[in-house]
Amino acid sequence: MSAYDAIVIGAGHNGLTFAAELARKGRKTLVLEAREGLGGLAAGREFHPGFQTPGILHDTTLVRRDVLEGLGLVGPGPNQVQFRDTAPSLYVAGVDGDDLLLCADPDKAADEIGRLSQQDVLAYREFCRFLGRVQRALRPLLDQSPPDISTAEALATRLKVLGAALSIRRLGRADMLELMRIMPMALRDFLDDRFESEPLKAALAGPALFGTWAGPWSPGTVTPFIVQRVRSGNGIVGGPARLVAALASRCEDLGVEVRTSTTVETIAVRDGAVAGVGLRGGETLAADLVASSCDPKKTVMEMIEPIHVPLRLEDQLRVLRQRGIVAKVDLALNGPLELDARPGARLARIQIGNSLLALEEAFEPVKYGLLTERPHLDICVPTVDDPSLAPAGCEVVSVLVRGAPYALEGGWTAAAREEVLERTLDRLATYAGTLRDRVVASALLTPADLADDHGLSGGHLFHGEHAIDQLLSMRPGPSCAGYLTPIDGLVLCGS
Repeated sequence: MSAYDAIVIGAGHNGLTFAAELARKGRKTLVLEAREGLGGLAAGREFHPGFQTPGILHDTTLVRRDVLEGLGLVGPGPNQVQFRDTAPSLYVAGVDGDDLLLCADPDKAADEIGRLSQQDVLAYREFCRFLGRVQRALRPLLDQSPPDISTAEALATRLKVLGAALSIRRLGRADMLELMRIMPMALRDFLDDRFESEPLKAALAGPALFGTWAGPWSPGTVTPFIVQRVRSGNGIVGGPARLVAALASRCEDLGVEVRTSTTVETIAVRDGAVAGVGLRGGETLAADLVASSCDPKKTVMEMIEPIHVPLRLEDQLRVLRQRGIVAKVDLALNGPLELDARPGARLARIQIGNSLLALEEAFEPVKYGLLTERPHLDICVPTVDDPSLAPAGCEVVSVLVRGAPYALEGGWTAAAREEVLERTLDRLATYAGTLRDRVVASALLTPADLADDHGLSGGHLFHGEHAIDQLLSMRPGPSCAGYLTPIDGLVLCGS
């Protein structure tokens, strides 16, 4: 039996980050990864000869800069990352003038928004000012570990809660009351109150919906929207691949041992504390700290003998909602992706779904276990910034398809898989007429594939739905607030 100070399960970007931080503080750390390579959902792969996907999660705007700076990873060096100077613009595809290229800067976005509504030019400026004030108040709260509300009598908990309250109070009376008013609202009501043009409302709502099991009509969707907007940054130059490479290099420099193709089957617990892990094949490894970047249900309910799981924790995780409704499609094109409404434009971020009604209709069927006829698509074209991901003159198109339920009625048959791919192509071809002539290969991962290949309970990309009752101290449950569990030495370091 080998001894380590800490063992991290999973070599995705979260696991590598936690391992590097442990090693930086002097802990002898081992990372165990079931797959052959590093990166998890952020890992690129060749899905057709010469064509490289940017990863299942192709967006890096939620990567926290302060964490990477703490690891010494932000800079111009070959093993560091650089953040973009500005947030990426989002193109919401449309026809007959109902499209929009939205820039985060309200001054730069004025001409585009003005084509649709002059009133919305002013409304967007005020909206950005309001979000700026909210970000300054909430960012410190979101950048710290959530308080453990189950120990309200503890001094540390009281100080954290008091700090959060003071931070919100510093918004001022008007903004504080407005924030309290809007958090339980449906996104539709919140955005309808402020804007006229549907493409603008859809551009703002779309990115926040991908972690939810909801549409813009659903109550409480303003909360994940505000959290997403507050946490969003500019993203990393080079995308997920650059992030994973930098983290792997930093782990190596710090002496972290990484073992791939190594599956953890059990987490050993003795007298209420972790004692190590058991691997497939029978090997055991000792450690008094085990950090799992797997989803919490898989970690606690599958890897630990039930007798060692406190009933309160079991009850909380049993009701944790992890209903995946997002599939991943990668396309290899023999020419550029051309949008009919923007001939010649090279657009790196695209959304298909240009109204709140379209986003709601994309969600509606999945409530009944059905495929969406016109899915909501979040598209990244990584070859706009990095042509090396495809042969010369060719294109890689990475698509997150919202409208494919994990618990599909009739199961994920070959016909159902083909249906998802065809509906995705049809939806995109509506706005890119040359698309089908240029597709040379495609790859599909359904939520069931994501569950099987990446160990995601329910096929949910973010280890649990983003909802008003599953954020902050309630994520994944009150017993695990602050990422610590009731089992001594067991830490959750995943999404």
